[in-house]
Formats: sequence, C-alpha cells, structure tokens
Amino acid sequence: MVGCWHRHVPAVPGVMGAGIWLLKIRSSGELLAFTPGTTSCGSEPDFTATVSVTGSRLTIGSVPVCTPKGVYSWKVEGKALTLRATADKSCAPRRVLFTGVWTKT
Repeated sequence: MVGCWHRHVPAVPGVMGAGIWLLKIRSSGELLAFTPGTTSCGSEPDFTATVSVTGSRLTIGSVPVCTPKGVYSWKVEGKALTLRATADKSCAPRRVLFTGVWTKT
C-alpha cells in the first residue's frame, strides 16, 4: 500500500473538483492528498491525514472536511489499490475521494 497512487475522482459540489487526484501513503502512516493538476507526489499536498492498517481494515484519520475517522477495506492486486468504505457514513466527501480503484504511479 505504501507508494504514490492516482485515480479520477468525481466532483463533490462546493467541496472538491473532479479530476485525477494523487495519493501518497508513507510507511510512517502518513497520507498525503494532491488535487487535480498536481503532477507528482513530491509536490506540496492539498492536505495530510493519518492512516493505520489492521488486516484488511484501513482507518483514515481526520481530513479538512470532517474530523471523525473513516474505516475502509483495502486490497492490493498488482498495481491496483481498491478501497471501499465500511464505516464512514458521516463524511460523504471523504468517501467519494477515497472509495474506488487507485493505480500505482
């Protein structure tokens, strides 16, 4: 799961624009998110968050649009990281951003 990932994310009106987002996950448990138009995971991130993994469960900490943690299932196959929200009903923008198939950059 560690590395730089990208995927097309639909817009959430008034919160975030549609486009190719980049996501960097570090072994330290830091997540960096990059808005559409960013060309590398070495740029300045739009926001950061914490992540922790327990088995097939990924917990994403507070993000700028919501403070409660969100819980996702995760699976890596080849260069694909699939995230599915399992407990994140209170934060639709985070669900839209993270849920889906990310491709390793």
